[in-house]
Amino acid sequence: YRDNIKEDHLRLLYDRYFYAILKVFSALGENVTDYMCIFVGPAKVRTTSIPIDDIIVEHLQEFGWKHEITFVDTIVSRVMFESEINPASGEKDSRIKTEHLVVLKRG
Repeated sequence: YRDNIKEDHLRLLYDRYFYAILKVFSALGENVTDYMCIFVGPAKVRTTSIPIDDIIVEHLQEFGWKHEITFVDTIVSRVMFESEINPASGEKDSRIKTEHLVVLKRG
């Protein structure tokens, strides 16, 4: 996913984001004895979809966690504002359509 991000400053943002959250989840996981549940939503960098839940699962499996299930819920009407064009990217605006609850079990 990272390789599909063309702009250097966005690639740096991607790196910092995942470095921070994966470090936190790894540290928190050291104190969890049974299950860890993580609530996330998919994201996009410009037009590149970033499956945050899959990346977190893949990372935590390296630390002995087993992916039990991911529950996916459709977001129906939590829009604070609507815009045809995303002002940050100049691209057609697209909102997060789902939210995911990742359930992991200590392996």
